[in-house]
Amino acid sequence: MKLQAARPEDLPAIRSLVYAIAEEYGFVPEPDGVDADLNGEAYRYFEQDALFEVLVDEDERVQGVLGMLRLDEATWELRKIYVDSAVRGGGHGRRLIERAVTFARESVAERLVLQTNARLKEAAKLYERAGFVSVDIDDPHSATCDRMWVLELREPPG
Repeated sequence: MKLQAARPEDLPAIRSLVYAIAEEYGFVPEPDGVDADLNGEAYRYFEQDALFEVLVDEDERVQGVLGMLRLDEATWELRKIYVDSAVRGGGHGRRLIERAVTFARESVAERLVLQTNARLKEAAKLYERAGFVSVDIDDPHSATCDRMWVLELREPPG
């Protein structure tokens, strides 16, 4: 599988993947809420300071997605990280996380943050292994977001 820049024509496949995974975990897709960034707001991934990549198989089918937006000078937000259930367990989630962390570090960010739901236990293990720390969530993107994870990218002085 290869990781490549997402294109506007990939959006239907990305939406399909994200919505299918939401439903797999018992959530209702939110095209006008947390997933609006895959609809009318998708331009943010293509026109602003962002990273938007897809994991595709040998037939160019979208099997995963990684979407990041810069929140401020010091912070990147990992908005989308999904891997199709058919290819999970092959290290693809870890690969996406590593790409996100590398990208954030190279952009001289101080931290990488993300919001998720506690039901996504496999994802939580992935974040923990990557060094993320669970913190209280102050301003959730959606009613389904009940956990926030932070990865500090700079070593504390001392």
